[in-house]
Amino acid sequence: MRTTKIKEISENLGKLEIELEYLVEAWLQIVECRQAEAALEKLHECAEGEVQANLMEKISATDIVGYADFQRKLVHLTSVTRNHFEKLVTALQNDLSDVQAQKVKEEEGSGSYQSSGLSHIIRGFELSLGV
Repeated sequence: MRTTKIKEISENLGKLEIELEYLVEAWLQIVECRQAEAALEKLHECAEGEVQANLMEKISATDIVGYADFQRKLVHLTSVTRNHFEKLVTALQNDLSDVQAQKVKEEEGSGSYQSSGLSHIIRGFELSLGV
């Protein structure tokens, strides 16, 4: 699917597929954000919904197993969600740092823009806006 769309866009624009890598990066970032968002929603449902449904009353000895399962699930979801968002934050920080460094270089008159990932996308938007 990815190859087909990029090939079609490449032909439509008269550009090399490698010149459209920024589109692939954007799509991959969207997928990563949606995974992080899905993990956050699961965490939210577990933390809020299951606490209200199961933990607001005194539990019996037979409910201890259910509580242990809930605890493991919540700890796991918290870890997964944290990992997704840490990766996103790191990627954003790295790419935004790249953009800032490149702006300084450009202001000093030192050559071409070399970047990847979000910084490439951001630069594309900046160029289209005339920034």
